[in-house]
Amino acid sequence: MNKFFKELIILTALLFLFVSISFTWQVNGNNDLIGMLNSGGNASTASGVYENDGSFGSFVSASVVSTYDLNSGFLPNVNNLPLSILTFPLNNSTTVTAQPTFQWDYSDADSHTQRGFLVELSTDVNFSIVNYTSGETNSANKFWQISMIDAATYYWRVKVKDDPWDEWSLRGATNKVIVITKLLDTIKSLQPSGIFLTVANNKPTISWDVPVNNVNNTICDDQSTFRVYRSTEIFTDWKMVGTVSYTGLHLYNWTDTSLTLPTNTVESSPAIPNTNVYYYKVTCVDKDGNESADSMIQDSSNDFNLISVSTDTRMIVAIPSSVSKDLYKENNPIKDNIIILSQEIPNDLDDYNILKSYDIYPAKASNLKRLPYMSFNEALVRVVWQFGDSSSVTSSSVLSHVIKNNISSNLASLYDNQFSLYWNNGNEWIKLGKDSFNGALSFRTARLGKYMVKQALKAQSFTLNKVYPTIFTPNGDNRNDCVEFQFENPKDSPVSGSIYDLRGRFVAKLKSGFNKNSLRWDGLMDSGSLATPGTYIYQIEAKGSDSKVVNGVIILAQ
Repeated sequence: MNKFFKELIILTALLFLFVSISFTWQVNGNNDLIGMLNSGGNASTASGVYENDGSFGSFVSASVVSTYDLNSGFLPNVNNLPLSILTFPLNNSTTVTAQPTFQWDYSDADSHTQRGFLVELSTDVNFSIVNYTSGETNSANKFWQISMIDAATYYWRVKVKDDPWDEWSLRGATNKVIVITKLLDTIKSLQPSGIFLTVANNKPTISWDVPVNNVNNTICDDQSTFRVYRSTEIFTDWKMVGTVSYTGLHLYNWTDTSLTLPTNTVESSPAIPNTNVYYYKVTCVDKDGNESADSMIQDSSNDFNLISVSTDTRMIVAIPSSVSKDLYKENNPIKDNIIILSQEIPNDLDDYNILKSYDIYPAKASNLKRLPYMSFNEALVRVVWQFGDSSSVTSSSVLSHVIKNNISSNLASLYDNQFSLYWNNGNEWIKLGKDSFNGALSFRTARLGKYMVKQALKAQSFTLNKVYPTIFTPNGDNRNDCVEFQFENPKDSPVSGSIYDLRGRFVAKLKSGFNKNSLRWDGLMDSGSLATPGTYIYQIEAKGSDSKVVNGVIILAQ
């Protein structure tokens, strides 16, 4: 082939290329491409478009495929890129975690399968600084999680591209706002303490001390509101009847103006609802909405009982105001309010006749630290255990099976005759019996400690259940300082007791014990002086229709 034909073929190919792909340029309103190039491409508004209809020898000004920027090169046509739809977090929303998951969707106008997404996060609405970027992610992974600085406002957006060689572009919503606030505090404060009820003009006013610490023993400095609840029953029907805002004080009160108490309020019985008696409790709510545990309950009866309820809501400890003064910081040596806690504890697995066991103990209100042994001045504290319905029985005894299945039994009668309260003196369980029954076991005592409900036949006549300890040491160390005589007295017979020496000479009369249906001797003679160490005879006598005399010996040691 000669040189002429070679040059003709080359010229024809160049002509085909030129005709099939033609360009029109618009630079600052004119078609001077050479002038644009000679200008160095510094004009930020300079741009060009190329068009191609795919056919030979024709020129068509069709839809824009790409945009050419002198600084960035060819850019993709944004009309054909995926449209980003930001789904979470929503605009102007607040997140409670510094590690939210960013999620988005997209809507695509073309058939490209290669797509890229880039998440940008900035504290500046104009994105002058990009604080976090996700790195490229594909359509199969439309979420991103990052740890951010707490208590800051962020803006986020998603950039897209169709092909790996494209530049990132914005499509769809931009600048979605997410506010990262201070992380919500989930730590609750301790419960309010020092609960006390007064009545003036038949209007009850409940008072309480603010909690100073949280449940994790950190200082509580975010108190917000106190909520006051009221009910006519201890276990149910509680309604919030008032709120009090925290103002920095230590003592707060609230008057129930919606209620007028009866003039003569009867003595309350925690086991028996009484429409004339109202119960109040208070909680503390912090700025993040965390509500504390309930305070102790205060009732409006003549006794003004301060009441503790066990964790399973079955055991009640009701302390009348006549003996509760030591629970208030103004009256005790620790200078802190004392609250009474009652927790269910595991039963002795070797004894299948036990229904429930509890640990009832005093604790400092400021930190719930358990306090040493505590007793009250008189046996006026009522310990009450409610059977409730048959589903509350958890013992594996044969009797509990009968109870659970309600097999042709009068449950109230069955409970009344078959169960008793026991108290642990540190060495053994002492049968206390019961002093009343109305769907519950009830007993009056001056002591806290461990109690249990156990299957045990009810005594039919006066019975001395326990003398403990038989050897006692009245030396003031609070250990075995007195001897106690615990008995059952189903007919409420008058009971008295005396101490004699071995020669039969009278030494002392027994005093009322720490429990109802108990007597005690502290080692003092009637003259007030301490008896000499030795062996002594006790005599306990029940009079009336259930007349009975019980004798035995005890030892007073040094």
